[in-house]
Amino acid sequence: FSDAITIYTGSSIQVFGLLRGAPYRFRVSARNDAGLTSAPTNWFTFSSEPAVPRTLPAPSVAASDAGLLVSWALPVSNEGTGGSPITGFVVIVRREDEAVPSVGINVGLLTSYSALSLTANYRYAFAVTASNIA
Repeated sequence: FSDAITIYTGSSIQVFGLLRGAPYRFRVSARNDAGLTSAPTNWFTFSSEPAVPRTLPAPSVAASDAGLLVSWALPVSNEGTGGSPITGFVVIVRREDEAVPSVGINVGLLTSYSALSLTANYRYAFAVTASNIA
């Protein structure tokens, strides 16, 4: 923890730029017009709830001898992960003639997926979603 001192005149304050899921400690003291300051309150610990991870950038797709290799980057920023570590990825595959994509394929924490046994002469679309505890 690090201390930050903010002088504010009012009965409430809004703090911006806090990271989701990170713990923060606050305490308050008051100063009157005569310059007398009260003892600070006990520490109040606050942590915001994690949010769902942000949408990942489009995965990259490369041809391999056996099919297509789909890969993506692991989000590492607090903003990208929703404030909680990523717990897994799901790859969604859709062949161009399918109205509804296939059921998602859970690949755990891997950041690549080998799409094998694809039907020749069709185009495929791939999407990747991330999950965390939120």
